[in-house]
Amino acid sequence: MLPVNGLQGLAQLPAAIAEFRAERRVLRAARAQQHELELMLRSYSSASDRAEMDAILGRYEESPTHRAWDAVTATS
Repeated sequence: MLPVNGLQGLAQLPAAIAEFRAERRVLRAARAQQHELELMLRSYSSASDRAEMDAILGRYEESPTHRAWDAVTATS
């Protein structure tokens, strides 16, 4: 985080706010990613065969959360 000191700090405030918001987006995406992975692991552990496991993984890779995570991490 950028330091905020006096008038110079005020000039840096918009950049600090933008940095904070970007970090917050990354954290939100990470939480969504973690939740989706936990659900996938539960499904994976109960899958009866390899084809079913591959189908679960394919759905995950095509999910909006996975694509959003890729977009966020590509810009971080």
